[in-house]
Amino acid sequence: MAKHRLIAVLAMLTLVSGGLVGAAPQAAATGLCGSPHNYFGGYTGYVTLPASWNETPEGVSSYIVTRDGPVCANLAYDKTFSTSWIMLQSTGGQHKYAQAGFIFDGTCNRYYTEYNNGWGYGGFVRNVAFSTCVAYGSQHTYRVQYIGPVGPYPPPGGSLKMFTDGLTVNSGIDPWASGWSMIPTYSGETSDLANDIPGAAWAWVDVPAMGIQSVDTGTFRPTPCYLGHAAPGGPRYYAGSVACDHTYQWTDPF
Repeated sequence: MAKHRLIAVLAMLTLVSGGLVGAAPQAAATGLCGSPHNYFGGYTGYVTLPASWNETPEGVSSYIVTRDGPVCANLAYDKTFSTSWIMLQSTGGQHKYAQAGFIFDGTCNRYYTEYNNGWGYGGFVRNVAFSTCVAYGSQHTYRVQYIGPVGPYPPPGGSLKMFTDGLTVNSGIDPWASGWSMIPTYSGETSDLANDIPGAAWAWVDVPAMGIQSVDTGTFRPTPCYLGHAAPGGPRYYAGSVACDHTYQWTDPF
């Protein structure tokens, strides 16, 4: 999904109230697709660099609460979609990432994974669990995990494996051998300005218990307070934070 196009507007994660005041009903995205791009609302990148190997990620994890993101009617999946995911990525422009989340395929939200190792815009590999709909409002576990030797600069042979509650995929990518500079990302995404990212002002896509897999031990720990806020250009797509390891995403109505 060309995650390299995600342009981070950096701001320190700010603790905010989880309460909602004066929420209005969300208008479904009834426009026609015509502005293809990738639009995001979430958290990515570093405002401050990891202080040590125990803050350096080689994997990511979180719960995600399932919400809907209406999409335009003049295109079908996979030309139009709405999704929320967690991702381990390399620096922008390299097309290197592995992610796990849910995606709307025109019928319902499905578990899915996707990965790319520098193979270009269309070089990604996506797997979707078409046999299962992910229920609205349900909370599920998502994880991108490095499977390999513990510690920094391990010998070749490890790989990134992606887990959901209904789909597990091994990418076969060794991020260390491939020279990744690893960045955790937790975001909503959609494919057109006529679409919504999942979530509404009164029903966020809640992303609690965000974690990173620490390089020093290979275990997961809460995401440190070092992420940037990504809000690149989409006029209705937003993200906020309850804590450094607890964020949320939503679309405002037109």
